[in-house]
Order: sequence, then structure tokens, then C-alpha cells
Amino acid sequence: MIDVEAYRGNIQNQQKVDNLEIGSFVNVNTVDLSSDDDRLYPLMYVYFFQIKGKFLKAHERILYRHLNAKQKRMLQILMEDPDFSFSKLYYMRKLLYEISLHS
Repeated sequence: MIDVEAYRGNIQNQQKVDNLEIGSFVNVNTVDLSSDDDRLYPLMYVYFFQIKGKFLKAHERILYRHLNAKQKRMLQILMEDPDFSFSKLYYMRKLLYEISLHS
């Protein structure tokens, strides 16, 4: 999935030149030689879990409704880690293991 907000920000940052206080004469020329095929798109990692036959997006509010008490507690413990993110593969694997273990 493409992170549209980050992509829009990258394009705007490449096109703007701000706060030039070099003197009275400034000549700025830009040439864009890159093709659209070479452009890198910022990606957003979105993970899903299959719980009780339903595919659920890896998000606290969504998952919390479908977990039992032990699984909810494991989710809370994982989320207390300062580096925890629903977009990091390491934590999604760990969460999958804990959910599977306590089901």
C-alpha cells in the first residue's frame, strides 16, 4: 500500500525552494531527468490477522474486540514496548505467536 501523504510531501519538498537569502540575484534552474518509472513510492506496511475465519487489520481497536482475556493481556504487554508498531514485521510475528499460543 502506498503512503499517499508521504508521497505528496516528497513531491512538494522536491519542488519548493524556500528561504533564499543569497543576495539580490538568484538563478535557480532545475531539470528533472528522471522518468516516472524511476520514481520511488513510499510504502506503508499493513498487516492482517485471520481470527475465527475473519481477516482483521492489525490495529489495536480492531483486534481488541476479537481477542480473549489472555490474548488482550499479551497485546497490552507488547504495546508497552517503546519500539512497538503495527507496521513492524518483528512485532507482528511476535503478536501472531502470542495470539496463537493463547487461543
